[in-house]
Amino acid sequence: MPPSVLEREYSPSSMLGGDISDYIAIYAERSAAARRNFPCREDLRYGPEPAQVLDFFPAASPDAPLFVFIHGGYWQELSHKESAPMAPQLLEAGFAFATLNYTLAPKATLAVMIEEIARALRFLREGASDLGFDPRRITLSGHSAGAHLAAMHIMREGSPFASDGLEHLLLLSGIYDLEPITLTSINEPLRLSAAQARALSPMFLAPIIHTRVTVAVAERDTGEFRRQSKDFALHLGRQGLAVRQLLVAGRNHFDIILDPGFALAAS
Repeated sequence: MPPSVLEREYSPSSMLGGDISDYIAIYAERSAAARRNFPCREDLRYGPEPAQVLDFFPAASPDAPLFVFIHGGYWQELSHKESAPMAPQLLEAGFAFATLNYTLAPKATLAVMIEEIARALRFLREGASDLGFDPRRITLSGHSAGAHLAAMHIMREGSPFASDGLEHLLLLSGIYDLEPITLTSINEPLRLSAAQARALSPMFLAPIIHTRVTVAVAERDTGEFRRQSKDFALHLGRQGLAVRQLLVAGRNHFDIILDPGFALAAS
């Protein structure tokens, strides 16, 4: 497609006139309210770098399942502090909840971000007894760029879930083929070559972990985001995974994570 069309298709804000500041404000407000209203162990350090921290909300009951969320922002924006708007619904449903921070581009490459997420997941699993959740009952979820980072953890040798623990992978409005990104302005801070993009695209990798997967996308996402979700779900199905495709009616790329119903997909 022409470069201008490709740029628009990979700019989710194009469906909303370009201004998403209201959504970012809602993320921050609801996340702050969750930290005020529920117990939260803030900024637990999983590594030595400044960004290698996470927030953990314990469940009301011991040995609960854990829901882990990886924020989006095209690998270059947002943090764990704006990424808990869904925590209250999940806590009320009996989950513990963790939201992960990671180093953003251009300070980090995508390969570094993937390794950071792996380190955070290992930290959580190794600390499960202290944190009070069942390490065999984890849902891993990500939104947009975070869905890409989450998906990579069923594709890689040395995954924190190589033997067990991952019950469900819940992907929301994600990007699974990075090659088109290299042809847009999004790639300026990422500096991905075509070869790197393909090597880091879950669409072209075979899963080494077989778990239940939900690939969700907003009805009001761009055509390319909807296509990528459909194609990735088909790819995983061909690899023998149990996959559910979910089109979230009436939602756009930014409010899909504000829909309390999305949390029900983790059950």
